[in-house]
Amino acid sequence: MLKLATFGDQRTPKGALRHNANLLAIEGIEGDYDGERLSVASAAKRLRKAGIAGLFYTSPSHRPDAPRWRILCPTSRALPPAERDQLMARLMGVLDGALSPESFTLSQTYYYGRVDGQPAPAVELVDGRAIDLADDLDAGALDKHGEPWGAEAVEPDDDDDMVRAPDVERITRDLALIPSDEREIWLRVGQALHHEFDGDEDGFALWDEWSQSSDKHDADDQRRVWESFGSFVGKAVTIATVHRLARQYRPKTFGDLTFHTPSECAEMPSRGYVVKGLLAPGDIASIFGAPGAGKSTLSPHTGYMVALGDTAFGMRTKPGVVFYVAAEDATGLRQRVRALMLRHGDAPDFRVVGGVSDLFDEDSADLDALLKAVADQRPVLIIIDTLAMAFPGLEENDAASMVRVVTVARQLAEHGAAVVLVHHDTKAEGSTPRGHSVFNGALDMALHVKRDEDGIIRGKLTKNRNGSPDRDIAFRISTETLGTDEDGDPITAPLVEELTGLDAVRPVRVSAAQREALSILSDLEADGRVSEEAWRDACLEGRRVSQSEDRDSRKRVFNRVRTALFEKRLIAFRDGDVSSEVTSEEDDD
Repeated sequence: MLKLATFGDQRTPKGALRHNANLLAIEGIEGDYDGERLSVASAAKRLRKAGIAGLFYTSPSHRPDAPRWRILCPTSRALPPAERDQLMARLMGVLDGALSPESFTLSQTYYYGRVDGQPAPAVELVDGRAIDLADDLDAGALDKHGEPWGAEAVEPDDDDDMVRAPDVERITRDLALIPSDEREIWLRVGQALHHEFDGDEDGFALWDEWSQSSDKHDADDQRRVWESFGSFVGKAVTIATVHRLARQYRPKTFGDLTFHTPSECAEMPSRGYVVKGLLAPGDIASIFGAPGAGKSTLSPHTGYMVALGDTAFGMRTKPGVVFYVAAEDATGLRQRVRALMLRHGDAPDFRVVGGVSDLFDEDSADLDALLKAVADQRPVLIIIDTLAMAFPGLEENDAASMVRVVTVARQLAEHGAAVVLVHHDTKAEGSTPRGHSVFNGALDMALHVKRDEDGIIRGKLTKNRNGSPDRDIAFRISTETLGTDEDGDPITAPLVEELTGLDAVRPVRVSAAQREALSILSDLEADGRVSEEAWRDACLEGRRVSQSEDRDSRKRVFNRVRTALFEKRLIAFRDGDVSSEVTSEEDDD
C-alpha cells in the first residue's frame, strides 16, 4: 500500500495505526481517478503544463477504453497534515476536478500492484516542481466537489454578521447549461436562487430570465411559486445545487478533444503574439539559410527586440524573458550580444544559455535542465542556434529523427514560449529548411534568409500562420566597435541594420538605352508636361537611345525601351502624356 505520510504509534480500538488522528506529517499527496474518461497521457499533459512533479500508475480495474489511475505528487519537505487539503485542491484544479472526493481523505491509502493474470500497472513520471511550492495554482484550486477552493460562505458569529455576496457571474454561466423544461429541476433551481439571494428580486430576475428559455414559462406562476419559497420548511436547497446541475449538464469531454460552435469560435480570444504578425505563443518556427547568410545575426537581433519590447522590422513585440541557446559559436554570440547592448541599451530579460550540447538523446541531461529552467522562468521566446549543433547525431533526412526535434520543441513550448530553430537551407537553395519534410510541416513560421547581389539580406516568409507571407524583412549588416585587442586593432561585431521604405526597395536595373530614354524624358519635363509623341520624337531624332542609321530600327528599339520602362514602373502614362516615376541609380553591364 502507498501513502506519502508518516504515522505515529496511536492505535484504534481495533489496533489500526492508519487513521486520521495518528497521521503526523505528509510528504506528498495521493489522488484517485475512476471516471473512465481521462487517460493517463492526457492527465500527465495537464500536470506537465502546470509544471508539477508527479507519478501516475494505473489501477487493477484500468482498461484503455475506460481509464482508471492514481497519482502521487511529492512535497518539498514534511508538512503538517492540515496543509493537505489545500495541496489536494491545487491538484484537483490542475486536473479540472477529475479526482474522486475520497482523494481528500487524510489517511486514505492506495494499493499498488497487479491482479493475477492481469498486466502490471502502467507508470508515467512527470518532472516538475513540488506541489507545495506552486502557490500560483491556488487561483484555480477546486475542492472535493469541484467547487472553487475557499469559496464557501462565511458563517456569521457574534462579532461578524457578514456573508459573501452571490457570485452572479458564475451563477449566470451555470444556469446557461441547465435545461429549464423539467418542473422538478425548475423548482430546485428556484429554491437555490431564493436561498442564495435571501428572496431578493435580483434572484427572482435570474430565475425568471432562465425560465423564459422554456415554452412552459408562465409569468404569473413564476411569481406565485417564488413567493411560496419564503415559507418553505425543511432542508435548505443551496446554490451548490445549481453548481452540481451545471456540472451534470456540462457537455461531455472526450479526452483532450474540444468541440466549438461557430459562435463560440468567434468569441474566443486571439492567439496573442510574441512578434505581431510573425510569432505567437507556443509556435514552432525556423529561421534558415545558407552559411553566412545572416541568420545568426538576425536571430539574436529579433530576440533582443522582444526582450526590450521594441519593434522589430516594424512589427510590435510582447516583452518578456528570452532564452538564446548558444549551441554553436557561443563566443561569437556573446560578442554580438555585447554589440546589441551598446547599440540598443541593456536588456536584462535576454538570457544567453550556454552549456547545451545535446538535446537529441532521449535521456538528455541538457534537455532536462532546460525544461526545468523554462518552467521556472517562463520565457516568451526560446531560440536554439543551431539545430544541427544542439541535436548531435541527428539524421536530418530521417523522419523519426526530425519528429524527435519537433517533440523537443513542443516540450519547450508547453508553457507558452515560441520556439525558433536556426537551421540551414538545402544545397539547391530551396524554400524549405534542410531535412525531412516532417520538420517543415510542423512549423508555424519559416523564414528563409538570403543575401541578394546588392548586399541586402532578405527574409522571405515561406510559411506564416500568423500573418501575410508577403511581409518584406530586409536588412544590411553593420558593425559595432567593442574595443581594441592586444595589438590595438579594433574588435567589431556584426549587427542588423533594419531597412524600411525606399531603403529596402530592390534597385531597378536599366540598360544604357533605357537610361538614355529616361534622361531625355527628364530634360523635357523641365519645361512642363510631356506628351508621349514629343518624347518619342526626341528619342528618335538623336542617336542616344539607338545609334542605328535606320529610323525604323530606332523606332523598334524605342518601343522596346518604352515597354520595359513601363513594366519596371519607371514611367507612367496619363491622358496622352508620359512622366517619369523613379530615378534609377544602377546600370546593367
